[in-house]
Amino acid sequence: MCGWCFKSSGGGNGNRFAAYDPQKRAAEGLLKEHGADRSWAASYVIPNAFCPVCSEKVFFYQNAFGSRVYFDELGWPWPKHPCTDNSAYSRSGSIIGGNAIVRRKRGQIAEILAAAKTAGLDPIAAFRSRYRDARPSLYTVLEVERKGFENRVEAELITAAAGELLFLAFTSANFVSQVGEYFSFDGAESSFVDQNTLVPVKFKTRKITVEEFGKPAVQGAQ
Repeated sequence: MCGWCFKSSGGGNGNRFAAYDPQKRAAEGLLKEHGADRSWAASYVIPNAFCPVCSEKVFFYQNAFGSRVYFDELGWPWPKHPCTDNSAYSRSGSIIGGNAIVRRKRGQIAEILAAAKTAGLDPIAAFRSRYRDARPSLYTVLEVERKGFENRVEAELITAAAGELLFLAFTSANFVSQVGEYFSFDGAESSFVDQNTLVPVKFKTRKITVEEFGKPAVQGAQ
């Protein structure tokens, strides 16, 4: 009577086992394996650390002084992982494959999104429910041009299968965006994690043309 082969048209345990859905269970297992059962960003980006308390997969940043911060999601509002929101864990935790936060391959993303559908999970709806009005819109920096205090950034939307490009500009005296880092953009403001202080920062940001960035026009640019 394991649930796989036990069948009954009557009452008792048969009704409980009849509700078992092996495909849904397998999908839920795949999402948990990748950390995508609790993180929208994990559907597209590989978490690079384990929480030292609960062992969940999380995203971490580390500065030159060895301090760390752990996030449940990438991008605004940059929610910190609650287990490690304490200075006692600023220098602890198990790292997965070094410091870099790496994008998933397209095939793996498709597999995770298919599993979410099978499991009845809407990652974006779950994100918005948890963080109220927050809209997940996550980009990765491809190239940076610094002109005076202005950062001009070429970025790619990580949720776009075709590699949707965006060109942005914002002003900051001290902050300089880095190639490969992740940030969110809501149409008016961009938000990064300062690599020195490990504190999320926001800047008023405007879209610019490909030509303003200093490149010839490319297909897919906004």
